[in-house]
Amino acid sequence: MYESVPIRRGLMLAYSTTRVAPDDSARHWDHLASLPVASLSARTIEHALVSAATLDDLNARWSHFETNAESKLTRQGQLSTLQTFYAQHLVRLGARDAAAKFVARYPAHAYVAWMFEPGELGNDSEDEEIEASTRRNREIVRDLHANGLDFQRVLFVMSPNSSFYRNR
Repeated sequence: MYESVPIRRGLMLAYSTTRVAPDDSARHWDHLASLPVASLSARTIEHALVSAATLDDLNARWSHFETNAESKLTRQGQLSTLQTFYAQHLVRLGARDAAAKFVARYPAHAYVAWMFEPGELGNDSEDEEIEASTRRNREIVRDLHANGLDFQRVLFVMSPNSSFYRNR
């Protein structure tokens, strides 16, 4: 029952984002965590981080992926997509300072720079494309907040895996 990764990933995400069935979300996470990390898509890893309800849970999940997902990480010295997901969820769970410290070690990345004020990280990009994307992301986030979305919903919309992000 529910053996396919996409079904388990979807149920884990649905249970966690609706905040109604944390035990069911954890059960699906336990199954996914038992699989080889290399067999999991970036979307599955993102959903596992999204479904972490506490900072300890997020850090445990990140530790699981970080030590087992070398093939999923970008070239050395660059912030990977998976690392941006981790930083975003640090902020979601109230660890903004930890997220800033984590991402400040890398060159600016538009997927996370929108969460911080210009100059706050000390790694602002001189690349006009990254800066333009970051400014656009900040404008979108302001509009989403103005329309009543909380930070968790904003992260969902701003994910590169969301249909909203791909269609804007």
